[in-house]
Amino acid sequence: MDHGSKRVESNQRLEELAIKVDDRIKKNQLPSYAGCSHCHMELSDPSLSSVVKEVVQSEGITDFLVHPLFISPLGKHVKVDIPEIVKAASEEMKGEGVSIQMGKVFGDDLDKLVDGIVSVVAEDEEGVDSVGGLGGFQAIMDMIGQEEASG
Repeated sequence: MDHGSKRVESNQRLEELAIKVDDRIKKNQLPSYAGCSHCHMELSDPSLSSVVKEVVQSEGITDFLVHPLFISPLGKHVKVDIPEIVKAASEEMKGEGVSIQMGKVFGDDLDKLVDGIVSVVAEDEEGVDSVGGLGGFQAIMDMIGQEEASG
C-alpha cells in the first residue's frame, strides 16, 4: 500500500513494483507466500477493500499482510490512517474467514534505506541514469533479494 496519487503514472509505478516484487518472491519460493497485489491509501483505486474482495473471490486467498510503502514508519499515515483502513477492511470482510494484518513498513529498516540511497548516489557518481528504471527501489529490491537468497 502506498499513499496514492492523482497522477496515473505514479499509480502505475506501484503496480509495476508489485509485479516485480511478486516475481522476485515467487522465484525465491517462500513457502507461505501466495502473491503480491497493490493498493492505494487514498486518491486512487484500487483500495485495500477492493483488492481483498477481488483476491478472495478469484483466488480463494484469505490471509493478507499489508506492507505500507512509506519511508518513515513514524508518520500519521502509518501510525493512524493505514491501521484504520486495515481495520475497516477487516470488519467489512468479517464472517468471510478473512484475516488482514499490517506488516512491516518499507522504511522500518534504516540500514536498507541507507544502502539503497548510497547505491543510487553511487550510480549518479558514475554517470548512470537511474531515472528510467526502478532507481533506488530497484537497488533496495536487489538487496532484499540477496538477503533472502542468503537466508
